[in-house]
Amino acid sequence: MPECLRYINKDLLRESAADKHVMRSWQDAVEDLYDNAKTRYTIKRDDDLRAAYGEILKGLISNGSAIAYIIRDYYI
Repeated sequence: MPECLRYINKDLLRESAADKHVMRSWQDAVEDLYDNAKTRYTIKRDDDLRAAYGEILKGLISNGSAIAYIIRDYYI
């Protein structure tokens, strides 16, 4: 799954963040990536993946996600 981060359309991410159901899906995906130590390490060592993950976290935080805020503080 971490490799999918390379192909995220940032404009689509921003648009979809306005829908609470879609935002919940993004939040669940972010949590799953963070909870798995193997994927967490993969993302941390790749600059492009880390930037894409950070972009998702930023979008979630702007919509009030406390979990994304906590993950960003510990992860990036």
